[in-house]
Amino acid sequence: MKQVLLLMAFSIVVFSGIAQSIQVLDSSQRQVSFRGLSVVNDSVAWVSGSRGTIGRSTNGGLHWQWLHPKGFEQRDFRDIEGFDAQTAVAMAVDSPGIILRTSDGGQSWQTVYRSDLPGMFLDAMAFAGDTGVCLGDPIDGFFWMLQTTDAGRSWTEVPIQARPKAEPGEACFAASGTNILLVPEPGNLRGAFVTGGKVSKLHLFDLTVNQQFGGKVALTQGQTMTGGNSILWHGGGFVMAAGNYTSPQVSDSNLAVMSPQWPTPHQPLQAFSGYASCIAELSDGRLIASGVPGVSITKQKAVFSPGQLPVWQKINPHPYHVVQQAKQGKLVLLAGARGYVGKMQE
Repeated sequence: MKQVLLLMAFSIVVFSGIAQSIQVLDSSQRQVSFRGLSVVNDSVAWVSGSRGTIGRSTNGGLHWQWLHPKGFEQRDFRDIEGFDAQTAVAMAVDSPGIILRTSDGGQSWQTVYRSDLPGMFLDAMAFAGDTGVCLGDPIDGFFWMLQTTDAGRSWTEVPIQARPKAEPGEACFAASGTNILLVPEPGNLRGAFVTGGKVSKLHLFDLTVNQQFGGKVALTQGQTMTGGNSILWHGGGFVMAAGNYTSPQVSDSNLAVMSPQWPTPHQPLQAFSGYASCIAELSDGRLIASGVPGVSITKQKAVFSPGQLPVWQKINPHPYHVVQQAKQGKLVLLAGARGYVGKMQE
């Protein structure tokens, strides 16, 4: 208790002069680490994590209904996608790879995908409407990929010739469910994902025509727990966040940009404080990053150009693993270690 009080006092003193703050909405699930988050609108949100725990809120995160799908109480749900207050799909990592779906607000769950293949480890999902893709670590040298066109009711495994090839030591991190994204084109699975480990690369894919492209990025890499964790589309290019999980306070090469406005796309950047597991864009163009060392945000709309780089400021020291703004609305929620669920306040 003394340590908790000291941490609270530290937060008040150090961060009292910053306009933004994080309000803790719930910390009742103390034994749970949350890494999955889906903010549907300003009212509806879903969160998922370890110990088979899934949370559902219908009042902007003020109150949560805590769910534990029967038979999956010990699984780690690293990603979740909410479609509305009643419908969501949740992804459990490790073998067997599992995806569950509910259509009654979490009262019951159906197994819509399962694989007992040795080495199976699912990392993240991305959706554009009813079209979605699920990414997994490499098996037999190729990244594991699934696709759905019916909002997760059914999944098919992507043929091996359409899946990007992995280099030795290259893998994905199930850090926040945000290392893959889709371009919102109905009926077309075009997208990108970022990898880490011994090699960190940006992979572009188009599953409708079986095309892939991969190129190394200047993120910290070379060790098992280094490399890219999160990716977003911002300002006509890709912004990727990374770090070294074993040295979370080190800020070297934790941000990379691949954009026509950035003259040397492979130049590494030192941005937010230390390791980042998630980066997201707010409706006003600012960027927010979260990870083991805490939460940081850009002071203004983030612009990457030869004469201008965004300035970051730390707004909270708690290890929030994932942050997301509502798909339809302005609510910004965070979730992370020790069962914390928070809300960004302006």
